Amino acid sequence: MTKTQVKENKSKDIKELRKSDFSVTKFEKDLSYGKKHEKLVMKSMENFELKTDRKAYQTGNVYVEFESRNKNSGIRTSKSNTWIFKIVNAKDTHLFSIHIPLSRLKKLVSKDYRVVPGGDNLTSKGYLVPIKDLITV
Repeated sequence: MTKTQVKENKSKDIKELRKSDFSVTKFEKDLSYGKKHEKLVMKSMENFELKTDRKAYQTGNVYVEFESRNKNSGIRTSKSNTWIFKIVNAKDTHLFSIHIPLSRLKKLVSKDYRVVPGGDNLTSKGYLVPIKDLITV
């Protein structure tokens, strides 16, 4: 058998394997799906605000500021497409992050959430939003 014939036979074998082996075809579909979502995440990282929350790990809520020193701020003035809530513990260790489109966050806080003071010297106002609400459809 010539090298060309061996190469052609291998190519045929691989094609047959792909038709019959679910794991190979599933991997290719999963890889394509994963690549698509990697691109979407990278796009969301082009214009984002990062909010590090030091209390959320204890309270189960994130703080979404909308006013500071009697002026609109935070969610009301943000130019970002995505907000990222970085949840850290008392030792400032990163536990997890949640990325949320600003448009979705704005719809979410239009619900009736408790407003509390926060920020530097408690001069800001913000909504206390349960973390579970950020991930619930």
